[in-house]
Amino acid sequence: MEGGLDSFRKQLDEKEKKNKVIKMEEIDDIEREENSFSSIESDTESGVFDFDYDELILLIPVVVPIISKMIGRFEYRLREVLLEAKKFMLHSKRLTLNPEDINSALKMKNFEQMYGYNKWTPNVWKSTSLNQTNLYYLEDQELELDDIINKPLPVIPLDVMYTAHYLAIDGVQPAYLQNPTNLEIQQMKAEINLLTSKSNNETENKNKIDALKKNSNIPPSNEKTLVKQVLGRELTLYFEKITEAILPHTARSGSSTPLSSSQSKLMSETEYREHALKSLLMDPGLQPLVPYFTEFITETVTNNLKNLDVLTSMLKMIMRLFGNPNLFIESQIHQLIPAILTCSISKKLSSTPNEDHWTLRRTAATLLRLIVEKYSNSYPSLQPRLTKTLTRALLDRSKGRGSIYGAIFGLVSMGEQVLRIMVLPNVKFVSEYLLNTENEVEDEVEKQFLTFESEKCLEALLLSILNIVKHDLISKYFPNLENEGPTIPKVNFKQNLKKEEKLDIFKSFKTEFGFEITKRLFTKLDLADDYNTILDQLGDDDDDDKGEDSKQQNTDDLMKE
Repeated sequence: MEGGLDSFRKQLDEKEKKNKVIKMEEIDDIEREENSFSSIESDTESGVFDFDYDELILLIPVVVPIISKMIGRFEYRLREVLLEAKKFMLHSKRLTLNPEDINSALKMKNFEQMYGYNKWTPNVWKSTSLNQTNLYYLEDQELELDDIINKPLPVIPLDVMYTAHYLAIDGVQPAYLQNPTNLEIQQMKAEINLLTSKSNNETENKNKIDALKKNSNIPPSNEKTLVKQVLGRELTLYFEKITEAILPHTARSGSSTPLSSSQSKLMSETEYREHALKSLLMDPGLQPLVPYFTEFITETVTNNLKNLDVLTSMLKMIMRLFGNPNLFIESQIHQLIPAILTCSISKKLSSTPNEDHWTLRRTAATLLRLIVEKYSNSYPSLQPRLTKTLTRALLDRSKGRGSIYGAIFGLVSMGEQVLRIMVLPNVKFVSEYLLNTENEVEDEVEKQFLTFESEKCLEALLLSILNIVKHDLISKYFPNLENEGPTIPKVNFKQNLKKEEKLDIFKSFKTEFGFEITKRLFTKLDLADDYNTILDQLGDDDDDDKGEDSKQQNTDDLMKE
């Protein structure tokens, strides 16, 4: 019995000890809570918290689940940023995550980026020996807080930006910094020509390219493959057939017959050429061929300056290209205008003087008029530059009469205002040069040709100023008829003008245009019958003019023969 009581007492003692320990732990917890609440109460007294102690106890069961939910959301956002950073790391072909990946992910999620971390900070490895083996570890550098504070702030890095620029506008490359310059383009073309040449001597080609790069001021660029754009098979075949059809058979390289046997059975060479020109005028799918046609025209005109048939075909080709409503030719004007001017004011456009190169020059002037009417608004300097070139050809005595003829019709195509400013003041100068054919050559045959060419030029000069002269006479002597319409009214100058008025007109024409142009103008104005009468009224002062009149009559008789 005593043994059982002892064991029972021991159990009671152990329970009492456990209860005391539990009570002590509860007392410690209570003291901690009291300390925390006392700090809260002190904050409350200082104004930090505005709730009472009882209210705080009531908020504890509410705040705990909120904090747990916030921790879960924070963990979700952290995982999201890390996954996006991992994507940046994998796309960068790296296996190590760095601060730049984190910043890129934060920026993509529209979060504030990290500061003070730089991926370019080099890793310093230190070596040590442990158990006779080399062990490497990263050095954990200690930084002084004063050094960090006093260190100047780095330059703010520029953000990545995208800029757009035009490679070409309507086929014309604008002058941007990102686009190659004209010198670089010429160098690339030269390299393409050298690389695509038929020469098998690769060493020689390489030396030429190196010499070209050395002579230019362009720094050597990285090696790159230059691919020349080629046309499709159908367009290439079309281009070959069109150029073969438009060129006369005498101008085709390697061809002595007009057409092949199969083509000659179907149509003649003239019909074949007309069908090709009609195709250029109507076909809507020729835009990729426009640069190739332009290059073909310029090269053909340059190499066939004395072949009248070839030059005529080239002008017809240009006219069809401009007449095609489906083509955009504006970007090729700067290459086509020199070819047209060549056909207008070149000194010689035929192998013999007997060929009709006058029609070719008039056709070129018509083309210039079409270009000015269509593109003068887009290019304001186009008409002044053409006028300047044509005026130089008109006043240049070193050029032949054919150039003067083409320049006159070219200036006529520029409009009435150009005629008044550029042609009217120079009529006397040009006519004196055209009439002075005796001292140029000694051969009678050549002199006859010069006289014939001078007559063609004088006739063109007269036609260029005739309408202006009529308009000025009507506005001066018949002001009531001036505003009846846009066209020049028909007036019988012979019946409606008085003798004194005719005499004044003769004197003003003679002073402004010279004797020969005055005589021809009177003939065109139906005043030829009054010509001798006016000369008699002028008296002996015009004996020299009569001598010139008889000399011109002899020239007219010679031309008739």
